[in-house]
Amino acid sequence: MRLWQRRPMRHLGAVVAMTCVTSVLTAQTGSRPTPSDSAVFRRAAQMVNVGQAPAARALIDSVITAAKDGSPMLVDGLYWRAVYSDAPDQARRDYLRITVEFAQSPRAEWALLRLAQLEFSRGGRAAAKRHVDRLLLDHPDGATRTQAQYLLGRLLIEDGAMVRGCASLAEAKQRAAPGEIELQNQIAYAQRACGSAAIAADSVRLDSLRADSVRAEMQRTAAAVATAPKKAKAAAAPTPKPEPKPEPKPEPKPEPKPTIPPGPQPPAVSPAVSASGNWTVQLAAYQVLGDAERLSTKMKARGYDVRVTAERPYRVRIGRFETRAEAVALVAKLQALQITAIVAEAEKP
Repeated sequence: MRLWQRRPMRHLGAVVAMTCVTSVLTAQTGSRPTPSDSAVFRRAAQMVNVGQAPAARALIDSVITAAKDGSPMLVDGLYWRAVYSDAPDQARRDYLRITVEFAQSPRAEWALLRLAQLEFSRGGRAAAKRHVDRLLLDHPDGATRTQAQYLLGRLLIEDGAMVRGCASLAEAKQRAAPGEIELQNQIAYAQRACGSAAIAADSVRLDSLRADSVRAEMQRTAAAVATAPKKAKAAAAPTPKPEPKPEPKPEPKPEPKPTIPPGPQPPAVSPAVSASGNWTVQLAAYQVLGDAERLSTKMKARGYDVRVTAERPYRVRIGRFETRAEAVALVAKLQALQITAIVAEAEKP
């Protein structure tokens, strides 16, 4: 019996989902190792191409285990393990770790795009749009902008924002390289939902702006014609003399009330922390201490118990929790505020 026949059927949906997610990037730098990658990852890609994906994942796992904390080899290992993973949840964790702990790495841009595509394939449009928005904000001129604009266009159209969605697809079409045939076909297929809106998004919209101005002027003229007889009749009627108004009596001044100074405002989230907990919530990790301290200052101003670890990479963390469930609950609250965070094991105090 072949290996794929022995695999439980519950994995089939995950494999199909990951195949859909990676289809757009088949010919892109972010899905195939380049000469700048380590030879071990190029070897893993060759193994995947000949049907030895489990062995390739095992090879990458060994690299991650041996890599130093915070090293480029660790970041590359996490990225390629996620790319070749057959478990979407594991891939999501690796991509999310890259975007949080190694936000300055070149892999972070591709990890954000992969996260957005993964969430989109699972039906999580809100999460996918959050990742795309961050990608376009953090990497406005990055190598993934074309794919990001294409995905954003599809998300907006599915949410009913046709004009913005079609404009995003038009930008993706304009940016697509001549050799990206598959991506061009996908953009063209998505633009079928736009109709005339796609044509308007492709143009400078000057004609549409002029038409709106003419339409508005016609509406103002019609309103003026409709109200002209009423104004003429009102002008012909004698103007009644206004009756003198009685002088208002002065109102008694209210007695001044004592001013009570407001008390301290509670923080946005008040996590239950412990001085010796084994779990913590990590916001980001930086190679530069000043960057970590700036984020720490912002979060402290919002009422969080934030600290920066002593060694590089400088991790920005919130609290210590006795149970992992408490940390997970805080991560959920932060994500509701559009703050990316992950649960991590707390360092020794």
